[in-house]
Amino acid sequence: MSVETLLIRFAGFMVLVSVALTHWLHPNFVWLTVFVGVNLFQSSFTGFCPATIFFKAIGIKTEAQWALKSSLIISRYFSLSYFTEIRWQWSFI
Repeated sequence: MSVETLLIRFAGFMVLVSVALTHWLHPNFVWLTVFVGVNLFQSSFTGFCPATIFFKAIGIKTEAQWALKSSLIISRYFSLSYFTEIRWQWSFI
């Protein structure tokens, strides 16, 4: 799971929790929903999000880091096994 995916899940979860708290406990919990919405809005312009900083601090990787890791694995696999196998097959012809 990447930071970007986790951020969307976390924001959705916080909105649902704040709506439930507003409904069952106190109407002022609606401000939690407003805070989450304003934070999502400002982070779309500035790129600054405290939740993203926290998720990166605990070691969750971004989409770019996952893509780099998977491309290295794929390139390592193809460079070692695929081309070695082709060379081996052509050596008998």
